Amino acid sequence: MKEMSKTRLWARVDTDIRDMVRKLADVKGISMSEYVRSLIIEDLDKRTVFTSALKEAMLDESIS
Repeated sequence: MKEMSKTRLWARVDTDIRDMVRKLADVKGISMSEYVRSLIIEDLDKRTVFTSALKEAMLDESIS
């Protein structure tokens, strides 16, 4: 299986949005980074990005 590497993903938002994200993350007991990461993963999962990637990886392995 392909090893996952990590990188940063930046986005500019209004300070009001940043403050809301900070408050929500605090309520959940997580960092702002973890909160935003979970939102991105949740959105990708809803769009079946992970399912498609898994199917492609399985196909690649069966061809090898």
